[in-house]
Amino acid sequence: MRKEFDSGEQKKALIQNFERHLKGETNLFLDWEAFEEIIEHYVDKGKYNLALKACALAEEMHPFSMETFVAKARILNYQEQFEEALTILEERVLPLQASDLDALSEKAHSLFGLGDCESSLEILEHVLLMGHEREETLYRIGLAKMALDRVEEAIGCFKQTLESNPYHSNALFELAYCYDVTDKIDESVKYYMRFIDEEPYSQHAWYNLGILFNKQGKREKAIWAYDYATLIDPTFSSAMFNMGKTYAESGKPDKALEIFSEVVKLEGPSSEVYLQMALTYQIKGDDNNTILNFQNAIQENENFAEAWFFLGNYLVEQLKFTDAIPFLKKATQLEPDNDHFWRTLGQARFHCGNITDALEAYEEAVVLNPAEINIWTEWSDMYQWTQQSDKAVEIMTAALEEFPDAAQCHYRLAAYNFLGGKRSQAVENLEKALTNDFEKHKDLIVFFPELEKDDEMMRIIDKYRNK
Repeated sequence: MRKEFDSGEQKKALIQNFERHLKGETNLFLDWEAFEEIIEHYVDKGKYNLALKACALAEEMHPFSMETFVAKARILNYQEQFEEALTILEERVLPLQASDLDALSEKAHSLFGLGDCESSLEILEHVLLMGHEREETLYRIGLAKMALDRVEEAIGCFKQTLESNPYHSNALFELAYCYDVTDKIDESVKYYMRFIDEEPYSQHAWYNLGILFNKQGKREKAIWAYDYATLIDPTFSSAMFNMGKTYAESGKPDKALEIFSEVVKLEGPSSEVYLQMALTYQIKGDDNNTILNFQNAIQENENFAEAWFFLGNYLVEQLKFTDAIPFLKKATQLEPDNDHFWRTLGQARFHCGNITDALEAYEEAVVLNPAEINIWTEWSDMYQWTQQSDKAVEIMTAALEEFPDAAQCHYRLAAYNFLGGKRSQAVENLEKALTNDFEKHKDLIVFFPELEKDDEMMRIIDKYRNK
């Protein structure tokens, strides 16, 4: 279709003439194949608005060309304007060419983007039967099946995609994700090792293998895999970045910082790299460079919630609670659904004596993540430490609805009731806790050492010691 534009000079001249026409410097008339070349050029560069201008001009010159409308729908799908793309396909193309496989593929893309995964899958399976763009169609079927929680079937689709094109990086990534969500890390490692035996120069396969080794806690092997990925592609900054993080986690901060510096040379400065450099300097105990790089991360991207949080968290660890609060508060503003941010803000406020705001922060954390038992216990402890035993009991009773068999909840209820003067209730709670998990009574004594002086409580503990 585009043979006459195979020459780089011819293509360059074509693009230049089109852009001159847009500026009103020249008149232009092109056949559809020339417009197709122009559109693909801009799509490849991610310049979708210019690609749409080429579509508009092609429509003026070739008003009955269905290819123009399909191309426009494809670009709109790339821009996530799915409803507009679907309207073009259903009103301008498919009524005239109902079996056009390119149009059907784009309709499936639009429907997927709009959340109608069942309809998208139905169309894609028909397109696959017709033998149209097997590799990409299989990949999209895999995505649709993932969205429908048919993960095992999605794995098969991504594997078939890779059989057609071993260098399909998105399929490699999605396959690794599927293995992760199905908790089949070992099986995934075996698959990638076999894959690499056949395709040793797939940098994305090595990269995914590194991620899997990290999940297994095999940091040396992860570094080995990332290293191979960067040997194959020295500009593969994601592999380099992960390798730096893994060196830091392995207790080799100097090597990590060396690699992060290389990432900056390749990609330029970024908030993510500065954040990792800050965390790495923290490992080294270099306070000045730790704070400097946290600040660099924030300066690079003021909306990067993690940078604000980790700077605040670092100050909490330095016992600089007052200094930490503005950074932690900013993190919760940027990412209000993060329970960990609220929990840490609550801790900082509590240590500053701002009890009311601390308790409110913990309440927010519990609402966001009621399945995290430690938020409940820390929240209730704050009430107890501020002489509000009844409120502490209320919180821990609510926690037991989430964790009915959690010994630490029963132990805390025992302590709160004992310290609040409700001895009979305290004894009942203690006996339940000892029955569930005797050993955890040691934690109770650490938190509330005054219980060790109570003869009745200690007799009950001794009674359960040999049961």
